[in-house]
Amino acid sequence: MRESIKLFNSISRTHSYWGRNPLTGLLEIFKDVKEGDVVVDPFCGGGTPVLAALLQGARVIAGDLNPMAVFLTKVLIRPISIPALLRAFQDVKEMVAKDILSAYAISCPKCKGAGCIDFIKWKGENSEATPESVKVLCNSCGTSPLYDLSPSERLKQIKMSCMQPKHWYPRTTIKSSRKIEVDHHYELFTGRNLSMLAALQKAISQVAPENCRDALYYVFTAILFDCSSMQICFDESQDLSSEWTAPHYQIPAERKEKNVWNAFEASFERLLHCKQKLNVQI
Repeated sequence: MRESIKLFNSISRTHSYWGRNPLTGLLEIFKDVKEGDVVVDPFCGGGTPVLAALLQGARVIAGDLNPMAVFLTKVLIRPISIPALLRAFQDVKEMVAKDILSAYAISCPKCKGAGCIDFIKWKGENSEATPESVKVLCNSCGTSPLYDLSPSERLKQIKMSCMQPKHWYPRTTIKSSRKIEVDHHYELFTGRNLSMLAALQKAISQVAPENCRDALYYVFTAILFDCSSMQICFDESQDLSSEWTAPHYQIPAERKEKNVWNAFEASFERLLHCKQKLNVQI
């Protein structure tokens, strides 16, 4: 049971889903499910109830009106070759990682060597927003504390944030009954992050076989909120809100712009850990 709790918590960090159920509660709900039982889940969401039932030895019939929910559940529970998944990730890395990371290049504030932006804190409304401070990753001296940008560096980051994508991205309008600030999904991202996500999506689309490509798309969907402009950045801790605010489609006055490749690589590591466990347990 303790091992299952660890596994569920790891899966929860791998993918954010609006209707994800509390993981400890799921273990309690499915404690009486026996091997061979049939569990029906018509609202499968992120797939953790399906997984909980499978770990108990049950058979599962699952579905959802939302095709994304079906996709996430299918990828989560489907066995996959770990060496093939690692090769697929490496292929994507070779295709786009260098170019994506170059979009976040910056001088390290400690050693003045070549560094890489982990995230930028932005402050202000819409077109009036300015980059105030940045956290830098440096291979030589590690991670910097959040430090204020110089006037010239602010101008550079504003220019980078206005980058235009070279690859396809969705131009769909947001359909919401709530009062929202923007009309399209792409407006929820800086130009830089939208450009890097478009490049990453194109690279993933070229991966074979299909199950590895789907697994990388699973990781891709997990970073969309992280790489959007919807997360709140708090002054007192310089940390980010863990609250899922996407249904509101709100861009807070103090927010961050996160390094797309670093987010993708970290999310992939979590999925890899989960798949190594699930291949054995299911």
